[in-house]
Amino acid sequence: MKMKKMKFRAYSWIALSLFLAACISNNPQSADAGDDQTVDGFSEVVLNGGNSLDPNGDALRYEWKLVSKPADSEVVLEKANMAAPIFVPDVPGDYEFSLIIDDGSKRSGADRVIVHVTGLKSDAGHDQFASLGSPVTLDGGHSRAMDGDSFDYQWSFVTRPRNSVATLSGETSATPSFTPDVAGRYVTQLVISIDKRKSQAALVRVRTSGITADAGENVVTPVGVAVSLDGTKSRADSAGALTYAWDVLQRPTKSVAAVTNASQSKAAFTPDVAGKYLLRLTVSKNSETSTAQVVVTAGTDTTPTLPPPGDQSSGHIKPVTHIASSDLCQSCHNSVAWVPVVKVDHNQVMGACATCHNGKTSTGRPATHIAASTECGACHATSSFTPVIRVDHTQVLGTCVGCHNGSSASGKPTFHITSTDACEQCHSTAAWTPVITVPHDQLTGACISCHNGIVAMGKSPTHLATTNVCEACHSVTTFVPAIVDDHAQVVGTCSSCHNGNPIGGKPASHIVTTAECDLCHSYKAWTPASTTPKVVPASAVN
Repeated sequence: MKMKKMKFRAYSWIALSLFLAACISNNPQSADAGDDQTVDGFSEVVLNGGNSLDPNGDALRYEWKLVSKPADSEVVLEKANMAAPIFVPDVPGDYEFSLIIDDGSKRSGADRVIVHVTGLKSDAGHDQFASLGSPVTLDGGHSRAMDGDSFDYQWSFVTRPRNSVATLSGETSATPSFTPDVAGRYVTQLVISIDKRKSQAALVRVRTSGITADAGENVVTPVGVAVSLDGTKSRADSAGALTYAWDVLQRPTKSVAAVTNASQSKAAFTPDVAGKYLLRLTVSKNSETSTAQVVVTAGTDTTPTLPPPGDQSSGHIKPVTHIASSDLCQSCHNSVAWVPVVKVDHNQVMGACATCHNGKTSTGRPATHIAASTECGACHATSSFTPVIRVDHTQVLGTCVGCHNGSSASGKPTFHITSTDACEQCHSTAAWTPVITVPHDQLTGACISCHNGIVAMGKSPTHLATTNVCEACHSVTTFVPAIVDDHAQVVGTCSSCHNGNPIGGKPASHIVTTAECDLCHSYKAWTPASTTPKVVPASAVN
């Protein structure tokens, strides 16, 4: 008899709770279509109705509509019944959308949002490191217009180091330049425009170390004769001791020559084999560094060799325009004619490559050569033009793909994530890794192809258990807020996520119960709830 009374009391309590919950007024909903947006229009746009509110915590149905669009647009709104629908702009202009929410018994008023599409995407190029007093060239050549029309450039400084008076030259061109005059960070912005239509500003940062290394002038010397290396003209923009480090970057075959006093501003070097030596000076202070190079050319005898004495009377000596060389005349020329030259022993030629390979005296850089401000010897050897020994990427002009295209040099590796971005959008010229930044709107393919815990960070340990792909809930523009439309792929109980942190739990108006959410509710919709009562044990009711 006592057990029957306890069960009766339990059912009575549940019935009363359900009755009271039903009596609670269904407060009006509030639709929130999100903030107005300005976008370039070169990637999909995500609308956000996730902040829409139902005071009773009821599940919501979303009804998005495209209210107006530019005259020539044929855009279609996708996932219009979801909290976060998407569309891909096809022409510049304003797109207006409305959102109404519905909890099954009441509909909200409409909230509107406007997406302004500029149709212009400015690209200020990749961040750079520079030396004080050395010109820096910026590159806006990757900027583009949706309709393919030509556009105007406008560059300007956003910030400069204190006391800097640096100015931009060619600020209305694709490739302006400036010369850093004070150590620190220079931030410039690029805005492109067509008539009154303007892009959003793109930023590029140029940082100077405050140190400028100076390795002195190139040197010519006989083999076995020591030369002095002088780095005393290296400078810093603030007081403090500099540290020096000399090393040999390139040397002739079989050479084992090393720098003496390599940690001093003044060092010595004795070439042991004829040929060219490329030496580097690295100057440091605190965590900042700067480098410079110097070429030492060694020959068996640096005294110019004249023709036989009997010929001197006829004036047959090397002309003043002759390239500097320690070779005998007959090593390159024949007795039949002075030109053409039969061969050139480059190991005996002194001075820079460009003194001869300038397109006049001899062939210069081919038309297919990558744009660079470096001297030939910085990348090539005197024994052979190919393969290239090394490349100082900081002196290479233009885009990475101009060389790294799979033909001139290696391109993107097979395991690279799929992207339409230029290399310099993510990588720096100083090092391939680590990646500086990744504009996700240019990536194609699934998120997991990169965010897998190997190439890049994967799901965090605190992420709720789900078999969904990242993009099912997250946007490429921001990781939060997440919009979870497909609860069917979420693993575990509802309360593992809907517990008040990170996502709202049971509303204050919910009937008192210890039952799990999914005993009464469906993952497809919060309402309607199952009418089958889930009994709380009688002992718990008491």
